[in-house]
Amino acid sequence: MILKVALAAFSLFLCSSATSLAADIKYRGWVTLKVGESIVLKGVRNADCDNTVPSWDHVRRGLPRSKLGVFSDGGAGTVQSKSCGNKRVGARGVRFKARKTGTEQLSIFSDGVRVTVK
Repeated sequence: MILKVALAAFSLFLCSSATSLAADIKYRGWVTLKVGESIVLKGVRNADCDNTVPSWDHVRRGLPRSKLGVFSDGGAGTVQSKSCGNKRVGARGVRFKARKTGTEQLSIFSDGVRVTVK
């Protein structure tokens, strides 16, 4: 009985892990936020188009500086990548948290993102 419960729990864990990876991360080229709000701006994939999700440390090092907010880990998911033959690949979300009012244009891994904070 204990073994059955353990196997059921492990199966549930595997299913929830697969579901979290399957979450599609949308690219947002233009956002308006209030101070204190946050949003996932885009997903960053590995250069070799495999399904491995890049680490937050790897993604963090490639991000620009922002005068209006801070970036953090937006979690694992997938993106539909034209550069990878229009297939869905693993990606790391880039979350932006608004800290100061204003507008700025950012380039996040070659994609433009216009951020307005009110």
